[in-house]
Amino acid sequence: MNIQDHSRSRLRKTLRSARRKLPRELQQHAAQRICDTLITDSIFLRSKHIAFYMAVDGEISPDRIALLAENRGKSCYLPLVSDFIRPWESTRLLFQPFSPATIDLEPNQYGILEPQSDPRYAVEPAMLDLVVVPLVAFDSTFNRLGMGKGYYDRTFGKALKWRRPKLLGLAYSSQQVEHLESTNLDVPIDGMLTEEGLLWK
Repeated sequence: MNIQDHSRSRLRKTLRSARRKLPRELQQHAAQRICDTLITDSIFLRSKHIAFYMAVDGEISPDRIALLAENRGKSCYLPLVSDFIRPWESTRLLFQPFSPATIDLEPNQYGILEPQSDPRYAVEPAMLDLVVVPLVAFDSTFNRLGMGKGYYDRTFGKALKWRRPKLLGLAYSSQQVEHLESTNLDVPIDGMLTEEGLLWK
């Protein structure tokens, strides 16, 4: 592990611990604030195919947004970890439709809920318009620190050649840091949404 890896690991551990300690009332308030903000945004309104995530480890929840998106006729998706489904896919994400109103999900190998894999319905990342992305930390230049597995980076990086959806990070404002060192493998997000507001590049 080099110095940068060690620093990122330490930062990740510190911020994840702080996030898990946030009061339940604050988490719910923040989730409502981000929902109220995003549902009036022009990019969200234009998007027809939107991917979300199931919150774990104290992450801010996009559940309210997903439910409203479905109610407005948008197609909603959740990521499937492809090294569990398709080992030859080199640890990238696939996306499968789900209904936020009638959730029927199972935990994957990381304990994160996802739909039961069905190749008939899985869609490629390039087919999405907007992807709501979890993160551990972010900075003002739209660099993102994830959980360290690299799924989103591999999925939306150089391997995605012809079309990349908008990537919108969701987090509490307390997860912002002054600066994140990035590598050529890290994929920056296109926008950042916290309980304090939304900002696109």
